[in-house]
Amino acid sequence: MASTLENIVKIFKRSILRDPFLLAHKAWRQAEGDKTLRLDYDLDHNSIVFDVGGYIGDFAQSIHAKYGCTVYLFEPSKHNFERCVQRFAGNDKIIPLNYGLSDQTGEFWLSDDGDGASVFRDTRSTGELVEMRAIGPEINRLGIKNIDLVKLNIEGGEFPLLQYLLVSDLIRRIRFLQIQFHDFFPEASVLRDSIRSELARTHTEQWCFTFLWESWERKL
Repeated sequence: MASTLENIVKIFKRSILRDPFLLAHKAWRQAEGDKTLRLDYDLDHNSIVFDVGGYIGDFAQSIHAKYGCTVYLFEPSKHNFERCVQRFAGNDKIIPLNYGLSDQTGEFWLSDDGDGASVFRDTRSTGELVEMRAIGPEINRLGIKNIDLVKLNIEGGEFPLLQYLLVSDLIRRIRFLQIQFHDFFPEASVLRDSIRSELARTHTEQWCFTFLWESWERKL
């Protein structure tokens, strides 16, 4: 009964209220975006990819399989990190790292919500203390001058991280950005609009499915 009611509400929002997220979700499914758009970039075996919020490594696996690129997989959850280590054992071009990237360095509480785990919400009583590192010093520590693609799916962490990249001008060192914004974050719509406006100074939007996935390419 609950499932039927939820479906009715979704149809009402999509068809009557024209809810942007549900419309974007429908369009994304029709485009099979996870198999097409998310993997369609001008990359090759020399490319450097940052998979920020790598979870269990599905995106890292797919993008590496297509282009042979080097993928730095940032996953703060110990359990998910260990799964990635096992999954990519013997592949020196997919590099799992057991910390997240943020605008600051420190230890933070990560909620235990599977692929929705976040340091910005505590929806369950369980979780873990995880390490986060400021992206600027970390890029320098890794000795990377330019990043071909940064994929961001960090459950609210994209807002402060992108603001850091914009203010520090590190954004210019990134060619492609694939971002999932999350609407549970306080003032998410306002912040997203502000970030997109600033991002448009250095990058051009390639495609956008509101609060689902969007992609940007650095201007020449």
